[in-house]
Amino acid sequence: MILVYYRVSTQSQDFDSQKIEVDRYLNSIGNPPHKEYKDVMSGKDKERPQYQQLIEAAKEGDDIVVYKLDRFSRNASQAIITLIELDERGVGFISITQNILNLTKSNPFRRTFLALFSELAEMERQVILERTAHGRKAAMEKGVKFGPKIKSKDPELIIQLRSEGLTYKEIAEMCNLSYGTVHKVVNG
Repeated sequence: MILVYYRVSTQSQDFDSQKIEVDRYLNSIGNPPHKEYKDVMSGKDKERPQYQQLIEAAKEGDDIVVYKLDRFSRNASQAIITLIELDERGVGFISITQNILNLTKSNPFRRTFLALFSELAEMERQVILERTAHGRKAAMEKGVKFGPKIKSKDPELIIQLRSEGLTYKEIAEMCNLSYGTVHKVVNG
């Protein structure tokens, strides 16, 4: 059985882009029977309800399919422990957008890849955190106030915050705007 796991971090996000690619993958392998699990939570949180159900349901011969490793977990040590435990139970793991991350029994290098990619995911997470912290610091030095939301549709402020490393989501929350509005201002 194929067990598909989707995750987004917030209610304002949807599963569509992940689902399109997963459906394409499933169709390419003959659209086998599958069950879907979906969480709307941070990937750092191990107590995600659907994630827990997925892990409990996975048994020998099953393959877990995700869009990308960071949808499964944002914590390298947690991911590696879980994937090794799944591997020991005979459960495969496939990240469809990271072809080299095929951790099914047919891949003799699966454990090596697992260790490598989990470390890369953690390094990427650390870089994002560092960039965000740097962007916040730079913004604060330029007088941007964090805390209570400010209302602004000032395109210059939005573009400045983005250039300083803040994410679209952070800017939207800070300026009390939608993600789409911020994206439109930044990208014209």
